[in-house]
Amino acid sequence: GVSGMNGWHPHDPKHTTIVNAQLAVANATRYPEFEGTVASVETRDFYRAAKPSSPGDQIYHWNNNCESYWRIGQAMGEA
Repeated sequence: GVSGMNGWHPHDPKHTTIVNAQLAVANATRYPEFEGTVASVETRDFYRAAKPSSPGDQIYHWNNNCESYWRIGQAMGEA
């Protein structure tokens, strides 16, 4: 899963660079050596804001939101 913490509005442009690199590694045209063995999963849609939507307010821990963790795991399992 890509580093989707903070959803689609990261305040750090370096974050976008990291996510793009994480998504690119599953591109079989760019990285044929990984074809069929690597998948990238978009996780930014699974971000839930801090309180009251989540029990915590630590973005780097997905605000301790169980739904976020569940959806990430589900998406990764399906990939």
